[in-house]
Amino acid sequence: MFGKLGFASLVRAVCAGHGYCGSVQDGQFMHVTDFIPKHGTVSADDFVDWLFLADDETFIGRMNAMRRRETLRSMFIAHMGSTTVKASRLRWQR
Repeated sequence: MFGKLGFASLVRAVCAGHGYCGSVQDGQFMHVTDFIPKHGTVSADDFVDWLFLADDETFIGRMNAMRRRETLRSMFIAHMGSTTVKASRLRWQR
């Protein structure tokens, strides 16, 4: 099953809607796309973990993180159409 909105829409939603646009860490810009493997399967939970890593979000409280995680996980499912997708679907379209 393919999501109706897709990857570009998901990335726009998590950035514009929730502020997960990446961050500068040790002088290098990091984005969620830096963590997506070239092959294999990616879960909604993997994607959310990578959003947190890209934004260096180690400082948030446990309850706040759980709420954010569920919101972001739901967004992945809504945009991608499944709880898991092939990594190749998580690419910018040319």
